[in-house]
Amino acid sequence: MEKKPKQTRDIRITPLTPEELLARKKEKLKTLRHLRFDYIEEFRRKDYSLIC
Repeated sequence: MEKKPKQTRDIRITPLTPEELLARKKEKLKTLRHLRFDYIEEFRRKDYSLIC
């Protein structure tokens, strides 16, 4: 009697583990930070162009 298929089914049904959720949140934060840095870079360039 093997219970492996049942385990896989349970894993599929269960939601993400807290660790996985944290990983996803970190990924989202990383992307947000990158976007922020891009915006800051753009603003800096604009400021420099205005100053020069």
